[in-house]
Order: sequence, then C-alpha cells, then structure tokens
Amino acid sequence: MNSKNEVRENIVKRIIEVINEWDEEKKNGKTICALGASTRGNTTLQYFGLNPDLIDCIFDKNPDKEGKRTVGSLIPITSPRNIKKYDPDYQLVLIGHIFEGIGEDEKKFVEEGGKFILPLPKMKIIGSSKKKL
Repeated sequence: MNSKNEVRENIVKRIIEVINEWDEEKKNGKTICALGASTRGNTTLQYFGLNPDLIDCIFDKNPDKEGKRTVGSLIPITSPRNIKKYDPDYQLVLIGHIFEGIGEDEKKFVEEGGKFILPLPKMKIIGSSKKKL
C-alpha cells in the first residue's frame, strides 16, 4: 500500500510531466486556457507555478471577475463569450469539484476538437481525439 507521501509524489510527478507536455504544445502554437477562476483553482495555479506564459486566460461566468487577473499568477480572466477570440485547443478545468461533464456550453468546444483537462484528484482528459495532448 502506498503511503500518503508516495501518492503525493506520484501526483506531483505526473502534473510536472503534463506541464512539460503543455510547454511543448505552446511552443507548437497551441492555446491553453482554463475554466473557472475559483480560489481552489488559483491555489493549483500557484502551487504548480502556472502563469500567463502557459495559460492564456481563464474563462469565468462571473461578470465581476471579467477584466481582472488571478492573484499571484496574474492570468487574465475573461467571459466564456470570448472563447472564439482565444480559440483554445485545451481548457484546464480549475472547478473540477463542480464540473459535471460535457454540457451544452462545452459540447461545441469538444465537437470542434477541444479537450478539457481535469487535473485532480486524478488526471483526466475529456474530449475529441482530433487534437493531441
């Protein structure tokens, strides 16, 4: 049986591997955005050192957050209405605890080849095989 430290180390190792993959995707011109500018999500961003070099923006439905930036990581926050402006290849789901899967809002994104990345508690990618991660 794995100890808590071994489990933690495995999670951190996998996330670092994924961040390195994202870095390569960015170098290849891919766009990575995030979904949900929550406090819990911001903790994840800061813990793993994610910033605007890797995450282009965060989509959030709360109009009070639009035009602002995340604390610490300084990633711009915008409305989901601006998804076409950014045309993301991937969306990192920072609100995984309430993400219920592919709804009508997300369906078109996936149909066009986009992928959702749910980082915790276990890394999972939801979406089409049209775009690579």
